[in-house]
Amino acid sequence: MTIRTRLFSLLMAVVMVFSLMPTTALAADEHIHEEGSAVEAPVCTCAEACTTENFNEYCAVCGVDYSKCTGTDTAVQYDGGAIDLSTLTGTYVISDSGEYTFTGSGSYGIKVESGNPTIVLNNASITVGEGSAIDIASGSTTTIFVMGDNTIDTDSMWETAGGIFVAEGGTVNITSNGTDNI
Repeated sequence: MTIRTRLFSLLMAVVMVFSLMPTTALAADEHIHEEGSAVEAPVCTCAEACTTENFNEYCAVCGVDYSKCTGTDTAVQYDGGAIDLSTLTGTYVISDSGEYTFTGSGSYGIKVESGNPTIVLNNASITVGEGSAIDIASGSTTTIFVMGDNTIDTDSMWETAGGIFVAEGGTVNITSNGTDNI
C-alpha cells in the first residue's frame, strides 16, 4: 500500500465518522444573530396539551419533544346540574354520584371518573373528533337516561372515535321512557 492510498483511507474514515454524527450536534445555539437580527426560539402552537399517545407532530416544539408542550388541558371539572353542551370548552368530568342533565349540541365528551352518576341526555347531540363521546371508568356504575332525540357521533374519518366506552370493571345501564331515540 502506498502512502497516498493510506492517506485517502484515513480521510475517508474521518468523513464517515462525521457523517454518523447527529446533525443537532453541529447545530448552533437557539438564539443566533444573523445580519444584526435575533432568531427566536420555536413557540408551541398547541391549543390542547400533548400526551404520549396524542401529540402534535406539526408543532415546532412538540414535534421534537412533546413534554415541552404549553397547550392547556381540555378536561374541565364542573359541579353538576343542567349542562348545555354547546357551552362546554372541554371534556365534562364527573367525579361523584348525582344526576347530570345534558342538552344541546357539542363537540366535547363526557367522562365519568368515579361515582355512580345518572346521565340524562335530553335532546342532546355529541360529536367528537377523537376519543369516546361518553367514557365510563372502572368501578363506576353509570345510568344513561335518554329523553327525546339524541345522537352520539364522530366527525373523524377513523371509526375509533365516538360511542360509549366502558372500562373493564365499569357498568352502564341505558334506559328511556320507551319512545326516545339515541
